[in-house]
Amino acid sequence: MSDIKSLGYVKIQTNDIDRWRTFAFDVLGFAKGTGPDPSALYLRMDERAARIVVAPGETDEIVTVGWEVRDGPALLRVQETLQSAGVGVKQLPQEEADARRVEEAITFCDPTGTTIEVFHGAVLDHSPVIAPFGARFITGAQGLGHVVLPATDPNAAVDFYTDVLGFLSRGAWRLPAPPEFGPVRIRFLGVNERHPAIDVFSFLGPLAVKQLHDCGLAVLGSRIGLLCDNDFLAPLHTGLASLGANVKTFDSVAAVHPGAWDAFVVALQPTDAPRVGQAEAAHLAACAPDGAVVVQFWGDIDRAVLAANGLAIWPAHSVGQGHMGILLSEIGPEPIIRLQTGGLRAAEWVRRGGAVTEDGFAQLVPWPEVI
Repeated sequence: MSDIKSLGYVKIQTNDIDRWRTFAFDVLGFAKGTGPDPSALYLRMDERAARIVVAPGETDEIVTVGWEVRDGPALLRVQETLQSAGVGVKQLPQEEADARRVEEAITFCDPTGTTIEVFHGAVLDHSPVIAPFGARFITGAQGLGHVVLPATDPNAAVDFYTDVLGFLSRGAWRLPAPPEFGPVRIRFLGVNERHPAIDVFSFLGPLAVKQLHDCGLAVLGSRIGLLCDNDFLAPLHTGLASLGANVKTFDSVAAVHPGAWDAFVVALQPTDAPRVGQAEAAHLAACAPDGAVVVQFWGDIDRAVLAANGLAIWPAHSVGQGHMGILLSEIGPEPIIRLQTGGLRAAEWVRRGGAVTEDGFAQLVPWPEVI
């Protein structure tokens, strides 16, 4: 396995910084980070000072890609591996490491000509992340999703990343090309459990929309209180808002304020007790007008106390403890296929020696002893 564990940051150069500013903050909805270069844009999405830095320049291109390792010994191993392969490696000066908000870093060029940095010890910024559209960074320690590196010699680039840096193949797409060029492929490589073919979260928004339609509520123009304290938040918010709902997010029932709510979508992490019990039901009833419906997406609710407080409930049938209120199959077979693929991917990750953590992609579930 590679000592590189995730894609930590990317620096981009642009000849139109104002256009990037509008795109980053007003369209994509990044939070505004800070950094030492007053002319650059620091795009923040989590506790890192900036995951993407955009600096003014003469051309539009990626200028630096930063890969993260666990600690100093891991960084040393990567450095020694590169030197053994004949790659010229330099220690990043402390001033430049400080500018990137990392403890230590090395730098070199890959076969595509891209400047690569490998680092450890990212400095964390615990101030609130103020994203204008409520977006959240949902991949945590897995880092950024991906970076595309154009290569004039793709085979050399693939050999470097797999044989030297220890990346794993994630498949390829074959592109249409004239016969004289031979097979032309885009190859996918990875260092952790992220995989481009596995994406179940993008179906969460359509699932919530279907629940609202099934209970007789039109999404367009509806006032939705989204109660969510987990990684479902961003895809649920996007799915509802993109179809015209007026969505306000809350990370707990207690945070809900009075308003002309048409529905509350409950997507709260299950616990031993119902996430919506007597006190929570009374609070929701006090905050909502008559006719508001509580939609159980995920997280257990006490249906009896909700009904006693005059709130409608969907789905009409009881949902098993810890289960979702709607099945993936309600919107077709593809979510099921991707979910099963994800399970196989998790098994592959464990089989290859990948880390198994409480909040990770792969978790070992104790199997109760049968007597």
